[in-house]
Amino acid sequence: MKRLIPLLFAVLLTGCAGSGQIAYISPSILGGGSPYSDRSDAVGTLLDQAWNAMAEDELSRAGSALSRAMRISPTDPSVYYLMAQLRKEQGQYDQARELAGRALSLGPNHGLKRQLNAFLANLG
Repeated sequence: MKRLIPLLFAVLLTGCAGSGQIAYISPSILGGGSPYSDRSDAVGTLLDQAWNAMAEDELSRAGSALSRAMRISPTDPSVYYLMAQLRKEQGQYDQARELAGRALSLGPNHGLKRQLNAFLANLG
């Protein structure tokens, strides 16, 4: 049930985004409830660790997990998206934009593509 609450919160915020876009939701806003906890591969574990570290404002730990995930799977758009979120949290907006663009170039699924476009729109 604890994992369901952040998901429901995200769905509610999505409805507030307007114009058919998904609202960008930062891990630090949601706290726990990583969307990557269902992945059973090594990259999924690292993404889950990074998400949780970001929620706890441990950005350096998140960066380490994401760097390892990127080395393991350099073509996974989810890795680049979460790294873009991390860079945004660190105030590195140009790098966040570049990483999100890289994630888009890797052919993400429809849902992730919508999230990336909303993220880029929120970067300005």
